[in-house]
Amino acid sequence: MQQGNLEFKVSKWEEAAKVLEGLKRELNKVECECKNAETALGNLLVPEKATYGDKFHIWVFGKGIIEGRLLTVIKVDSSNFKVKWEGK
Repeated sequence: MQQGNLEFKVSKWEEAAKVLEGLKRELNKVECECKNAETALGNLLVPEKATYGDKFHIWVFGKGIIEGRLLTVIKVDSSNFKVKWEGK
């Protein structure tokens, strides 16, 4: 195997590995932000007395939402919620 070819491939691998690690860190950060926002939405929109598995549908109108969109919030456990847009 040619030394130059090996060095080139090792260099490309190191470069790609560094980029991948940075993307993994960024993904982890965004996933945490999303989970925190989901919890905040759940706490805002779900009544305190709701039980696990309760599902709530909220019509959302506002800036950039012309026709309104249906948001579903499900209480998963005491402090976790699942939030998703319905349709489209």
